[in-house]
Amino acid sequence: MTRICVIVAASYLCLAMATVTGADPIRWRLLSDNRGYQGPALQTGVTYEWGWPPDNPGDVIPGTDKPGRRLLDGELPTSNWHTTVGFNWHGKDNWVTFDFKQRYAFAKVRLCFFRTLPKYVEVLGAGELAADDEQTQWTSLGKLGDVQPGWNEILLPDMPQARYLKLLLKLEPGQTCLREVQIIGTKPNEAAPQPPPVKRRGGKLVLAEAGRAYCSVVADENGSQQAVNAAWMLKNALEAMTGAEIPIFDVRERPGGARLVVGNNALARRLGVDVAQQYPGAEGFVIKTVGDDIVLAGNEAGSYQGTQDAVAQFLRTLGCGWFAEDPLWQPIPKRNVVAVAPLDIVSHPAISMRHIWYVPKAVARNWGLGGDQVASAHNQLYMFPPKQYFAEHPEYYALIDGKRTAEGEWQLCTTNPEVIALTVEKARQAFDKNPNLVAFSLTNNDCGGFCQCPKCQAVRKGEGNPNARAMLAYANAVARGLRKTHPDARVCFLAYWYTQAAPGPDMKAEPGVVVMVVDEGCKAHALDDPACERNAKWCRNFQAWAATGAEMAIYEWYIPGCSDKRWLKLPWVSGEAAVRNIRWWIAHGVKWITYESQASYSPALPLGWPLYYVAARAMWDPSLSARQILAEACHSLYGPAAEEMLAYYLTLEHAVSNTKLHSTIWALPDPAQIYDEQVQAQCRKHLARALAAAAGAPDPKVWQRVSAEVQNWRLAEQTLNPPGE
Repeated sequence: MTRICVIVAASYLCLAMATVTGADPIRWRLLSDNRGYQGPALQTGVTYEWGWPPDNPGDVIPGTDKPGRRLLDGELPTSNWHTTVGFNWHGKDNWVTFDFKQRYAFAKVRLCFFRTLPKYVEVLGAGELAADDEQTQWTSLGKLGDVQPGWNEILLPDMPQARYLKLLLKLEPGQTCLREVQIIGTKPNEAAPQPPPVKRRGGKLVLAEAGRAYCSVVADENGSQQAVNAAWMLKNALEAMTGAEIPIFDVRERPGGARLVVGNNALARRLGVDVAQQYPGAEGFVIKTVGDDIVLAGNEAGSYQGTQDAVAQFLRTLGCGWFAEDPLWQPIPKRNVVAVAPLDIVSHPAISMRHIWYVPKAVARNWGLGGDQVASAHNQLYMFPPKQYFAEHPEYYALIDGKRTAEGEWQLCTTNPEVIALTVEKARQAFDKNPNLVAFSLTNNDCGGFCQCPKCQAVRKGEGNPNARAMLAYANAVARGLRKTHPDARVCFLAYWYTQAAPGPDMKAEPGVVVMVVDEGCKAHALDDPACERNAKWCRNFQAWAATGAEMAIYEWYIPGCSDKRWLKLPWVSGEAAVRNIRWWIAHGVKWITYESQASYSPALPLGWPLYYVAARAMWDPSLSARQILAEACHSLYGPAAEEMLAYYLTLEHAVSNTKLHSTIWALPDPAQIYDEQVQAQCRKHLARALAAAAGAPDPKVWQRVSAEVQNWRLAEQTLNPPGE
């Protein structure tokens, strides 16, 4: 079999922990980690080889034009399943071999799995490789038989030494499994690093200066994976920023000097920081200076990412940013000195679920997205698939024109007692299976076809939208039944299309009912814009829904290219309109927000980062203005060109928000009328000035980013001004 080798940049991490046998602490290194905080490529400084398939056009070996290779990583790793390790293409065992260039003593292998799981994983070691790999003397170092979703550990007793490690994955044909790999060990007889001394300047704590570290990162190596990963992220970013080697210690070592304490661990608690770990509720983080230490810790219960949020916010204040998966759009500024004034930050998000579709996890986790898990998707088809139920129970389905049907446009017969009882049971099973689930979806199918049986018709009679009356009555019945066994659980449905208009004032929601109202207003203007009657009408309808007493959520449309495909090639900066909308929603009781940004309809990152980034940051902290959010981002991305790039984005924002044109739910106004010749000229002017300023930037990536936006705008102008018109 042909071997392909990849050499990638070094990313070493020192950790301390107790030995497997409980002896004195030993120095450890993270020898291999494919979780790329500056992109998904493997950052190990080792060569690695794989069994199948033999190429990957998505990666390039650094310093060459040859195709590289990646392990599964990213939000949708199966999108390139045919070019990833961990997919069993040929029905044989899959394998990955790591060449560490010298002998190491290995302690453990951490593996993260998803979707389908291998039957087992075996770790093999060798001192040398034969010319024919089948002749290599591989020794079994450890095996994992009971593989679980998420993170697994394989401990390697007695610290075996080897130069090569092989992971052997036993998969069924066609299965994918492997997402992240971490190999932990130490150089034989390696001495532990000494903690750096404390240094202050003008009341600020110096973290690094002139390539020398004056701090260390401290984490609980046996604590949460989130906290450990956040500690690695912090170390890597500070090293890239300063050129200093920042040591990492385990909490049990108690190093001296200035310490960045990551996670809600024992040391953080001794320093007086103890973040409540509860879910749902109390989401947030603390960043606090205590003497010579800075604690960065958050609520990690359930699906919360509080410690990750704390580290991301801390690095953001130092000028770091994440605006796309491409490392070019993940700026880390170069600093001769990094000094931090005393901090005392306690931060909680204003919105309890902050979700934007198709923002990659590598980006979303640093934007503060996440929070509660609230299900709202169309679900009646999946709860009651006709192939399973219709033949024996046609009465479960809508009566339309005298006939029960589950074809074409149809809904459930939501007053049927068995439908209600089965729905309650399905909801109970969902909550039992996923303890992080806050609300179970009851949303009707994405069409009409509501039931006309006498019981349903009786519910539908009265003031307001009959379809909304039917859905609210159904949700009330399910909530009452669910409350008997799951008193804190909620059910949710979309107020959308046929159910958009609210029911009459006589209908009230049971406790535990969530109504997620789709924003079918005008996308050009803010909801509180007095000149936009479409938005005023939408707001009145939203308030009618809120008057039912239901808990309120929002489903926002950020799919500018859905109807007018020209918008796929054009930037859209909602800006202050987005912030004003979020503030309006919060003032009217909204707790959860999801933004639909379907990949086929919306500008991809980085073209779309100003649209999505403003919304993400404002959902956490709506006191920020869009200008503040964009200015901070521009400073991080564009350095000396920041002011002109900010002016460019604000020109785009004002062109949309100041238009007298209005839009429908799926379509922004005609872009040629919004971005007219005057706007185009202003954009060209700002971009030209930005390009000139970027040419003198010390970091060549600044010029590359500005150039990318210049190219985006050239494409936009070609779209706005097609030849022959």
